Amino acid sequence: MVDEQATVDWNKQLLVAVETKNLDLLNQAISNNADVNFAAEDGNTVLILAAEKGNIEIVRALIENGAKKEIQNAFCNTALLVAVFNGWTEIVGLLLETGANPNVRGQGGNTAVVWAAYELDDDIISLLLNAGADLSIRNDDGQNAIDCARKHPDHGPATRVMRERVITLIEQHASSDGSREAGRIIAQPNGAGQGIQPAKQSREGQPSQ
Repeated sequence: MVDEQATVDWNKQLLVAVETKNLDLLNQAISNNADVNFAAEDGNTVLILAAEKGNIEIVRALIENGAKKEIQNAFCNTALLVAVFNGWTEIVGLLLETGANPNVRGQGGNTAVVWAAYELDDDIISLLLNAGADLSIRNDDGQNAIDCARKHPDHGPATRVMRERVITLIEQHASSDGSREAGRIIAQPNGAGQGIQPAKQSREGQPSQ
């Protein structure tokens, strides 16, 4: 029979391992029957926290030991969503390669491709599109990926070049996809919620609008 207090202690050590990016401690905790799906009070599992911290080796170890990728935290975000808006391209790729759902709707109804479009991250957008991201999904404000790309703050010519590159990438994929939604994705930007950015959990782990 596993001692309950010992299990709880090792679960907490998982959190410490993620926070300090200590792979040896993580493996030790797992070998002592720690729960790889253990979550903090805000609903962040150790996998979500590892995805936020950007440590791919810890993310890989958790996945290899059965960590569930579709658990959502108190903000409705999964490990994939957290990795996307923190810009961790390699972790996004790993999560997708191991079966993470690219179309989960997180806080505000935003999918991963909507997040990535708002952040103008073409590398992550490409990964998501190749993994089957659905461009027809709109967030709670009725906005799709192109709408959110258009709402990225304009910081000058470089931003505008990045925005156009992202919009072109999405439009080309929508056209090649041949879906009935493609025309609407390309031709009908949604003005609902003008100026509203996708609600998200920030790099510090707090929600922001």
